[in-house]
Amino acid sequence: MKRVVSSVLVCLCAAHLWAQATLPVTEKIEWTWTDRPDSPVSALPMYSLSATPSRADTIATAKELDGVANVYLFATSASSSDKRLPGQLRDYFAMMGLRFA
Repeated sequence: MKRVVSSVLVCLCAAHLWAQATLPVTEKIEWTWTDRPDSPVSALPMYSLSATPSRADTIATAKELDGVANVYLFATSASSSDKRLPGQLRDYFAMMGLRFA
């Protein structure tokens, strides 16, 4: 009887660990936000920063590329391994309707 109970407990623990490994780890509140130049210059290429850069990184990059490129931002709480990220990026690019360099 002890072997049966032990076997059941091992199976339950293994199932619990497997379930945790297959579920995506997400934040309690998922978020996305975007930023774009106030006055994009049509003659300049469009660059998009994606994933989880900070707003400060975007501002610094836009200043560095002032007169060289228009800098856009798509930020998300999804990590690079999150299976939802490619869909979020596709939706963002489709929504913006721009061709990014």
